Amino acid sequence: MSYIVFARKYRPQILDEVVGQDHVVQTLKNAIKEGRVAQSYLFVGSRGVGKTSTARILAKILNCLQRKEKDIEPCNVCDSCREIAEGISFDVLEIDGASNRRIDEIRNLRENVKFKPTYGKYKIYIIDEVHMLTTEAFNALLKTLEEPPVHVKFIFATTEPHLVLPTIVSRCQRFNFRRIPTRVIAETIKDIAKKEKIKAKEEIAFAIAKSADGSLRDAESVLDQLASYSNGNITIEATEEVLGFTKEETYLTLVDALERKDSQKVLTSLQGVIAEGKDLRQFNKGLLQIFRDILMTKTTKSPEKMIERLPESIKELQKKGTLFTVEDLLYIITILQNLLNQIRYASSPQIYTEIALVKLTSREEMVPLEMLIDRLDGLKNENDKGGTISTTMNMPSLHSHQERESSQSKDIQSPEGRIQQKVEGYLKTQQQPDKIDTAIEASEQKQTKSITLTMIEEQWTNILNEVKKKRMSLGVFLSEAEPIDVEEDVLVVGFPSEFAFHKETVATIDNKRSVEAAIENIMKTPLRISYVVTKKDVREEVLDAALDNGHHSKIVESAVNIFHGKPVRKRG
Repeated sequence: MSYIVFARKYRPQILDEVVGQDHVVQTLKNAIKEGRVAQSYLFVGSRGVGKTSTARILAKILNCLQRKEKDIEPCNVCDSCREIAEGISFDVLEIDGASNRRIDEIRNLRENVKFKPTYGKYKIYIIDEVHMLTTEAFNALLKTLEEPPVHVKFIFATTEPHLVLPTIVSRCQRFNFRRIPTRVIAETIKDIAKKEKIKAKEEIAFAIAKSADGSLRDAESVLDQLASYSNGNITIEATEEVLGFTKEETYLTLVDALERKDSQKVLTSLQGVIAEGKDLRQFNKGLLQIFRDILMTKTTKSPEKMIERLPESIKELQKKGTLFTVEDLLYIITILQNLLNQIRYASSPQIYTEIALVKLTSREEMVPLEMLIDRLDGLKNENDKGGTISTTMNMPSLHSHQERESSQSKDIQSPEGRIQQKVEGYLKTQQQPDKIDTAIEASEQKQTKSITLTMIEEQWTNILNEVKKKRMSLGVFLSEAEPIDVEEDVLVVGFPSEFAFHKETVATIDNKRSVEAAIENIMKTPLRISYVVTKKDVREEVLDAALDNGHHSKIVESAVNIFHGKPVRKRG
């Protein structure tokens, strides 16, 4: 006897064997039981989810010679059931819409529907990939489909329902076949492996199921291939070799290295992936998926419902989630998504991948914008009350995870610590108002050489190169922006909206100082720098509101200097 592949050998023969489509199965059972079988059906869904198998089962039920009136399953032993299962029945005709798409084939079908079935109750037409029919063929089918003979049933299957004419869809009962959940496919693969006496651990079944992307047929084909490759004893190494996916341990190592901002470790791990011959597009897709799953563990109460992984893997991702803030994860996911778009048609995806990973290791700690706005509000409120500015301002910690609780000296190195240090330094000088006034007056009296936007644009490349000499990552981020205006001693630099995360990174105090130093070196004149994203920055709007309400005191202006803001005064 010739060998039968798993996808055919374990094809469902009754409705109860259809996997992952309970809503379709229950509706069909009720229709059969109550004698409400429609004249035409449209089965919609991606590949390998059971459309054609369900159509065959329905055909067997309708034409089964031994089925009693109240039975809802075929006998699978009568001549009609066996012939339908083997695809040789004269009463059930399976037509490939791709190769029989012209109007001539549909005309022949219209002529043949007049003839009654050979020995079954119905003549059933199963048209697979029906969306491939031409418009003329669809129109030729319309009249027959609307008023078919009582002995004819139509079952259409398609993966592209939007290509089927609405006039055809309106004459059918439509069933949407869902993508089969990974866990359901994994359980089915384990059952098949057990029946075939194939040794495969649960993690292997889950890896096979995940690679199938919701298609049970694809998963069965992979299991068949792995069984041949490993002589019935499937190992995780064999699975990785055949499927070509990257180990989860490799991804977790990368996650740790990115958290530590260890560019050496990240690039070394990437070289290992390349040396193994892995496809970088699939690798980056897997890296994006794992960061998405980490984000789900931080933002949902029941991550197991959102993540298609084994329970122990989910627990590991929850631990990794404590190492990142939500802002960090959103930034990382944005960079990786942009990377996938960049390498889609790139001839050398390795270069783009290396640049993106270096960007991620060079990122600054992401400070929520709301926190900075609240701090400015705190400064303004304390000034209104005439009291002392609070050094804490009752703000939540930047790091909610316990793993990052560290000493005060380490906190000072974070953006929050540096801002706090600025405020505390300001408080010390606040007790000496004469010194503040003197400093502000000196600043106002400071004369600068007139710099125009044209002059900046002509030297912008040199400024970027100067920044890259000191901090390469900062220069890369800044290269996504361009100078858009010069007002007195302030250079306004704009980021496109898709690079809003870059703007938040370069706008930290240390980064601003580095850029301002580079500008002074090239232009021979000191300029302050301000960043915007297409429209006015939110922090400027907060400062506008403060100034419009009459808060023009030295304290507010000093707070503006602390945060490198840019007050905009109303004219007139």
